[in-house]
Amino acid sequence: MIWISFIHFGCSQPDVLEPWSDDPQTLLRQCESQTDLAPICWVQAAAVLAQNNREPEAAKICADLTAIWKQECHFRVGEELAAKGELPMGIQHCILSDQFAQNCITHAMWRTSIATDLNSNMATKDIQNAFVELKGNIEAKLRDASPSLRHQTIDNLMPQFAHSMFVGSAIANPKLAHLSGDEGVWYRTAFAIEAARILWQKSDFSIAQIIENWKTQTTITGLPSPEQAFKGRYRPTRISPMEEAKKRTIGFAGGSRLVGDTPEEDIVIAALEGAFWVEDTPPDVFLPWLDDSRENVHLTAAKLLSQIAENERKLTNKLRILSKNYNNKIKWYLDPPRKRK
Repeated sequence: MIWISFIHFGCSQPDVLEPWSDDPQTLLRQCESQTDLAPICWVQAAAVLAQNNREPEAAKICADLTAIWKQECHFRVGEELAAKGELPMGIQHCILSDQFAQNCITHAMWRTSIATDLNSNMATKDIQNAFVELKGNIEAKLRDASPSLRHQTIDNLMPQFAHSMFVGSAIANPKLAHLSGDEGVWYRTAFAIEAARILWQKSDFSIAQIIENWKTQTTITGLPSPEQAFKGRYRPTRISPMEEAKKRTIGFAGGSRLVGDTPEEDIVIAALEGAFWVEDTPPDVFLPWLDDSRENVHLTAAKLLSQIAENERKLTNKLRILSKNYNNKIKWYLDPPRKRK
């Protein structure tokens, strides 16, 4: 149920409102009796219809609304359809939210479960074909969108696809993480997150273990937990001046990470990022990697440590002291009190 409360100014008494129903038919009747609140109610009704696999009715409600309410309606419907796994249709509604289209698509990507019927033990070709089909369906919906919107959406699709397939599935088969090019980079991130999650589940976690399983192409299995696909450490999209010219890859929820110069270096970076995602990972796990000779690796370790330290005063002080032992690039992360743009 959704309640609406108001601060009422004046002498007259406010109308007493019933809670908005989660049942589509009941809610539609409630909206028909609304006056001032009618647009808000119809937007909510459209969202509830989308939740209940009644997209055509939701679309008609949005089409009948005007101005900002029409855009808000398409935004809400797009989110709800994506959350049910109907990402192409959700993106179609997001495009109709006009000025809010990019934010809507971002939210839709975050909420969707687009590859949970797949797993990393399946044949590589079948997984690649599934992605090609999904990409084609989404590109068709984006046909009339701006070039920048099309580009940003497709750029975010593959990392989200990989994340959705791996994280929470309880199967971390590294074969996809050995693919070449950007495809291998995206799958290394997702593999490392799920490997870290399972290894913590088994009380057998270490960065070295994730790397070893990748090298030996050994699958890690555990207990499935679909909600874990959305439950992890998130971080700002801030990029240090030292990283601006370096190659990066987009990750889940709009973040990004450095890409290693070789697959062997990249799996280390991915393993650090995977460890960061798991909220149980303590900061000490990242400390040894500050001394790694590879710049992409020690910058990643410093960045992730600084993110954890933002909420831990003792760690902040420890890192400030540690920063004296490192170069200015690492200090940029380990000495966090100053303002950063």
